[in-house]
Amino acid sequence: MTGAPGLSATDGATVVGTAAGSGAAPSLADFVTPVNGVCPVAGGCYVSQYAANQKLPISGINYNGALFQTFGFAIRNQINVRDRLKLDLGARYDGAIYRFGPNPFNTNPADLGNPSDVSPSYLTNKFENPRAISPRAAIAYNLGKNDALRASYGRSITFLNAQTAGTPAGLYNANALMGVPALDSTANPQCGTGLNGAMFKCANYAQQLYWLYDRNFDAPDLGNATAQTASNYDLTYQHQFANGFALRFTPFYKLSTGLPSFALLSETVDPTTGQILSEVFNANNNGINRTTGVEFGLTSPERNVGLSGFFTATYQNVLDSAPPLINGEDTLPIISSGSLTLGNVYRAGYVSPFSARLGVEYKSKNGLRILPVLQYDRGYPFNVGLTTASSATLNGAFANIPQVNFGAGATKIPGFNGATGSSLATQYVDPALPGNAFNPNVAATRGAPESSSTGGVLFRSQFTANLTIELRRGRNTIGVQATNLFGNQYYGLIPSVNP
Repeated sequence: MTGAPGLSATDGATVVGTAAGSGAAPSLADFVTPVNGVCPVAGGCYVSQYAANQKLPISGINYNGALFQTFGFAIRNQINVRDRLKLDLGARYDGAIYRFGPNPFNTNPADLGNPSDVSPSYLTNKFENPRAISPRAAIAYNLGKNDALRASYGRSITFLNAQTAGTPAGLYNANALMGVPALDSTANPQCGTGLNGAMFKCANYAQQLYWLYDRNFDAPDLGNATAQTASNYDLTYQHQFANGFALRFTPFYKLSTGLPSFALLSETVDPTTGQILSEVFNANNNGINRTTGVEFGLTSPERNVGLSGFFTATYQNVLDSAPPLINGEDTLPIISSGSLTLGNVYRAGYVSPFSARLGVEYKSKNGLRILPVLQYDRGYPFNVGLTTASSATLNGAFANIPQVNFGAGATKIPGFNGATGSSLATQYVDPALPGNAFNPNVAATRGAPESSSTGGVLFRSQFTANLTIELRRGRNTIGVQATNLFGNQYYGLIPSVNP
């Protein structure tokens, strides 16, 4: 869950019944301070009866000393079938252990080992103690003295961590509220999620406030998502030239299935700026990632004195379930339910489709070493797209419809700086004659370059340079390393973790 801390509540003037055990829900009015002994808000000032000047606690996430561990074992056997033919076989056994910490706001005896009161189906070994076996195999064949081929396959697994494993709710600065009686009653209990049997009577006001926040603004707490698995294929051709230069050419393909994704259930948005204030989502493994590409490499002989260098170029087309504008695209992708249901895929926003690197190293006899490295990136996907998954079902089902600033066609993609909805729209409907979701009457556009799908347009190309200079004298080395010599303002801001 992300969003502004604090609790949304009703206007204090509308709150009824604030006596302990009345069955009322917490309200902002409860935290109003009396003026000259008189509460200025009808039904308010409940907390001040027990804790003077108590401020509204801060809500958020708290792992309460949770312990996450991963481990792995591997075996490998290299076999020389013939002088020219070699096999490389192996397998990995990987596992993870997730132990969420105790919840100070959960006193339900039925929740032992279930701090967030989630469904018991979320706490099976599949989620808390996942295990996986990943086979790997490669075959290498020398075509001749200077040429070789190598083909390989490997299955890999990436376990959940931090927010992808769960977001247990937290409530800070609430100690004073532990001594304030809860407002709920035995007949109308308001603590717990209701997912693990019935709700339970709150022990105090702090606990009641915590579970109100948890049910409305923090989901999922934990469980219901498993690790990502990927199948990786590549084929490499290598050639050694007579002058010592070496060439490498590698096409590759990766398919990740069961990618952890987080379907957006609801969100609170600032009506003026479009800034996302809070989001509620559920965990699933409906995401996919398909990567197709090719790598080229050329290296010179390494020389103790003189010039040497390398050149690499990579093209890759990465398609996955997360749109490129989304915050946390490569860490915690919160995706619209419509997009996941329709199986939409988009060009990944954290990968430049084409990049190239050139490095030239100079070494002198007196120990001087100079290494400039230049990198070119074609650009990163960034546009919203003319088509979007509907934000609500239409005629009983989700559909890909024109992206506009109104209704079901307003995108749910959390874009730059966490804004969404009409603030990201590039097409605007005529308010007098808007048309319908499938055929909107588009009266104006921003005039920005667009494509049918999100991520079809690349941002401007980037060119960066790094420089290393060092001098060795005996056993001592001194030097300086400079990065981003051209002052590229986007340097280092592009996510680099491939999910």
